[in-house]
Amino acid sequence: MNNISKELKELILYKIEAEIPPHHKLYIGSKGVFTKEQLKKAVEEEDDVGKAYVKMQLDFLRALARGEISKILAQ
Repeated sequence: MNNISKELKELILYKIEAEIPPHHKLYIGSKGVFTKEQLKKAVEEEDDVGKAYVKMQLDFLRALARGEISKILAQ
């Protein structure tokens, strides 16, 4: 993933704000453990962690749009 569009960045930052409680930490693969604020900063700065998180969110949203999530939950 090269540069993150402004619209996509805003969407992902909104999702972080809305979905992640303030005191939770997230494991991002082999990249480490991140607080909500660290993750927001990574997305804003488009560093490796931010790009990895955006890719994960895009993969999830695409799977959701294709109905793959519904199929898994229905099993």
